[in-house]
Amino acid sequence: MPAGKGLADLGFWSITLGAWCYTFATTIGTALLPQMQGDLSVGLDQVTWVVTAAVVAGAIGIPPTPWLAARFGTKNLLVGSMIAFTVSSALIGAAGSLEEVILWRICQAIFGAPIFVLSQSLCIGLVSYERRGTAMAIWSVALTTGWVFGPTAGAYLADWYSWRVSFFIIAPISVVATIACVVFLDRVDEDRKLEFDWTGFVALSVVLLAVQMVLNRGQRLDWLESPEIIGWLALAALALSVYLGHTLSSRLRFIRWGVLRDWNLSYGLTLCCLMSGMSLVPLVLIPPMLTSLKGLEVITIGLVFVFRGLVQIVVMMLLGPLLARYDPRLLCAFGYLVFAYGCHLLSGYNQDVGLWDIYFPHVFFGIGSSFMWMSIFYMMYATVKAEYYNDAATLVSLSFNVVSSAGVALLVALLTRGLQVNTEQLGAHFVVGNEQLLFAEHAAYALDRVSGLTTAWAEVAEQAVAISYANVFRLMTWLSLGALPVLLLVPFRRPEAAAPSGG
Repeated sequence: MPAGKGLADLGFWSITLGAWCYTFATTIGTALLPQMQGDLSVGLDQVTWVVTAAVVAGAIGIPPTPWLAARFGTKNLLVGSMIAFTVSSALIGAAGSLEEVILWRICQAIFGAPIFVLSQSLCIGLVSYERRGTAMAIWSVALTTGWVFGPTAGAYLADWYSWRVSFFIIAPISVVATIACVVFLDRVDEDRKLEFDWTGFVALSVVLLAVQMVLNRGQRLDWLESPEIIGWLALAALALSVYLGHTLSSRLRFIRWGVLRDWNLSYGLTLCCLMSGMSLVPLVLIPPMLTSLKGLEVITIGLVFVFRGLVQIVVMMLLGPLLARYDPRLLCAFGYLVFAYGCHLLSGYNQDVGLWDIYFPHVFFGIGSSFMWMSIFYMMYATVKAEYYNDAATLVSLSFNVVSSAGVALLVALLTRGLQVNTEQLGAHFVVGNEQLLFAEHAAYALDRVSGLTTAWAEVAEQAVAISYANVFRLMTWLSLGALPVLLLVPFRRPEAAAPSGG
């Protein structure tokens, strides 16, 4: 997209629409988890695979993107990925079991990963530095509408029809984006000289898969008490050893790690990892939390994310032109503080919260996420040389996918473990002979009657759920605040003062 044409060029909007489809598909399943859990008869730690498996698959699909783009051409790879992405999206809706859903979600994510990476590098590389803030704002807003409104749209479609329709609807939109890319994007010649480090890629992919299996299945299998978990850990250690040995001895790199010599990119990646570990957690945990605590319907839960999305879009558009004028570290620090406050509000949830208490924290999530992500992306790409855009975009996307998936899996495991511990501790008070149960106000919990046992168990379950979720969001509050020292103590280099990157 020539800079003189500005951001109105149809090629830019074609790329952005393709990226929107990918982010929409990534999060559309989060609000559907309660309905899918009931329809497929699985537990919370199993149904979250619909989200985490896709994120890990996306991470595995990211590293080969620069080589594939050079081997087949950027436009050819983008169009081919969008076609396969479209087919996979339709097959998710036709799946008859959780295993089939996960299989096609993995395919959807693998084929969708190049769409995200290429859209990011193209949007950065095809505009001038002066317009980059605005371009990033438009690109970020487009992705935010998919990221945030995906759960809302999915909830509406699930309420009116079925959760399956929520995945079917992605296909026709993706077809439009594919046709637009074919028509409006210029063809880029292939570069068959570029080699790819398949050994390192496969080894690192095995590491990611094994670690994710440990995080997702560890709680259910009692961690190191399970031979399966020990086997996955051993496989991860072996694959990591192969990867490190190969990387140190081979001339090939599937990512040119010299790009990390760019100070701003390395610094931004650190902040990206800190944020990624928490970014998906509210989207994954809030729907089942509201179902457990308030018994809300899927459509009502979907509306929760509307407030966050509207706020996030407005803030991003206002913030884009300001990134080059103010210190992005201070803007990012403000975002972390606001995000931490939203987590603090969620940590006080119980059965008595009203709708306003449910919606209000998401306003802070929208503001905080906008300041954090816009500032982080600006810092990461401020001084990266054009020849390393694909490598930088690959690292950014890989870091986000790996850490966000691990963050969700780990916090879900903590939630499940906390639920078990809280249930045991609270249930210990409901024993025959407890004198407090003899008082009139506790007559409903009389353990010598079936109705009393049922009421007592229901109360224990509700309180255990509320405490478990509160502890998870309290932990997220402290993690957000813990990022502030990294932000305020590490310097940021402006483009005119930066050293050359890569190598």
